[in-house]
Amino acid sequence: MYTIYGSFHFVPLFVEVEIQRHLARVFTDFTYTKHDTAQIDDDILLEIDQWEKRNIERIRQTAEKARERIEELRKEARKETTHKLIYGMDVKAADSECLVNRIEKIKLPLQIRLDSAQSDHIDWSTMITIHKNTPLNFDQLKLRQINSFSSRKKIFAMACTDNLLLYSDGDEKLRLVDRTGTRKMIVEWHNGETKDMCWVSHLNQFIVITTKQVFIVEVESLMINCLVHVKRADRREFGTCDCDDQTLLLGYREVQSPLDEYRTSDWKFVKRWQLFSTSEYVKCIRFMNQYQLAVMVTQYAQSSDGYTLLVQNTFQIRNRSTMKLLKKIENFKFTNFIYLSINRYLVVKRDALVTLDENGNIRKNLSYGKQYRYAVLLGEDCLIIKTENDRTLEFYEMYS
Repeated sequence: MYTIYGSFHFVPLFVEVEIQRHLARVFTDFTYTKHDTAQIDDDILLEIDQWEKRNIERIRQTAEKARERIEELRKEARKETTHKLIYGMDVKAADSECLVNRIEKIKLPLQIRLDSAQSDHIDWSTMITIHKNTPLNFDQLKLRQINSFSSRKKIFAMACTDNLLLYSDGDEKLRLVDRTGTRKMIVEWHNGETKDMCWVSHLNQFIVITTKQVFIVEVESLMINCLVHVKRADRREFGTCDCDDQTLLLGYREVQSPLDEYRTSDWKFVKRWQLFSTSEYVKCIRFMNQYQLAVMVTQYAQSSDGYTLLVQNTFQIRNRSTMKLLKKIENFKFTNFIYLSINRYLVVKRDALVTLDENGNIRKNLSYGKQYRYAVLLGEDCLIIKTENDRTLEFYEMYS
């Protein structure tokens, strides 16, 4: 059976069906791309609104403190005048005219000067700027170091927003820094060693997990709250987490452990996914897009001699809604990975950073002669690397 196009073109029906199927997928992807672009625009506008609200509140608080200071100065002047009047006058000889004269002599002139010169010199037009991001060619990726700093204590987990990095400084403090590593805020932490962190963009909060508990850290107030509704599976220990849109996934450090799914709107338990064998556990979870999820699975096995324990990592891509296995790369020799864009990943080896495509093929090898332990991506172009000693963070600008 054929379909006639114009005057001379005959196309078999099965070819037409295949073309229409591919076109439908293209149009669907285009629709989602338009939706994602609109969502990004809305997110930026919301971020501007939040910045405006924060700074208006700071100005209001500063003005209120200035008003309170004026009232304090007035009270001090009245108190000093009263003191001199009472203790510097002969009450027996006092009459109304004498009293008035005395008050006039000791009256203190209250001179208050408002110094707003500092705010007058602020260039408000540069307080917030909008930059157009230039898409990176990840197959030609290069790194330029911006900054580095070291901690006296071991750095454990890390996570990023578009412009901030949160990391654990030992097991007693969390530190929040900007993309240059210079502006630092300290959050006291008394909940033990952190195992992983992730960012919940629509709540403006970080998720921080220890082996036994899950916490949220408010960016604005730096308040820490424990999510008491999140319960461990059979008293297993948490090991990894990731969050995207309305979903939080939690993985465990023990073999044959499940993936637990929670809803971030109310932190209600959704489902427990049993995906791994008696010799497997999930080491790293990363959401890719609204359809797919990437996980790195560690597998233990005995060697042929029966005495040596073999450890192998496997890279898996799964369907987000069904957890069906879509792609699997065996012998994945990397410590962790970062989802960069469609079909591109940045993976961390001990001695190199590598970009991979969706088939596990190396597209770019970035070797700097250093030993790496972990890396996170801040925004779209700032890579933060934890070096081998677990105490140094290096900040790099990504460009192509």
